[in-house]
Amino acid sequence: MTGLRTLLARGRYGFRVRISHLPAIYLPMAARKRRMVGLDGDRDAATPVVMATQLVMEAFPRSGNTFAYAALRSVEPTLEIAHHLHAPAQLIAAARMGKPALVIVRQPRDAVLSFLLRHPELGTRQALDAWIAFHEKLRPWEDSLVVATFDQVTSDFGRVIARVNGRFGTSLAVFEHTPGNVAACFAAIEARNAKRFGAGAVQESGVARPSAERQRNKADTEARWERAVRAVRRARADGLFAHFERLSRR
Repeated sequence: MTGLRTLLARGRYGFRVRISHLPAIYLPMAARKRRMVGLDGDRDAATPVVMATQLVMEAFPRSGNTFAYAALRSVEPTLEIAHHLHAPAQLIAAARMGKPALVIVRQPRDAVLSFLLRHPELGTRQALDAWIAFHEKLRPWEDSLVVATFDQVTSDFGRVIARVNGRFGTSLAVFEHTPGNVAACFAAIEARNAKRFGAGAVQESGVARPSAERQRNKADTEARWERAVRAVRRARADGLFAHFERLSRR
């Protein structure tokens, strides 16, 4: 039964990846899911872009999207943000609609290993191929996006916001990247995680902030990476990251 569940999980994820670059299919599905699970009034839940959206902010999972969202929400509490679909479709739609859009990129190895700690049922190669597909689908639209790296977001998010303002002519409040403000963001992330997974319960495998439990599980996931990922795949992913990193310095 465990093997069957793993196969089903991998199949569902593979299907999601295949349609995640198609706005006409993926975004209505995301909106329908929000309605079905009663999240239409939850601004913190994954939100697709609509005409009222003021900023689109996306990334492959485990790439700093949650911290960026918490930081921006702390200084712009009423901003209409489309976020957390982890799908190229979101950013492609933003480009077509002329919406300000920020994509966050993280080193493929770090992003994939962190993602697998959250979803150990997925295959290592499958996760890396999803990382590659996410970023390759954005290449034709990169001139319509502001790109920031995980390190830029987690070390000086205020500068990232300033770049968004400069590129799109927006006037977003700039987050001051002080230890106190960062701690407040992590506290807000923990509170949302506890709300999602039960009263007072923080799911360490999923909460988007540093976690000692994830660090203890990291060695096994790193071993999976070394066994499963061929050099050619790593080179392809690393080349994509290098390209987007150059864009993040514009």
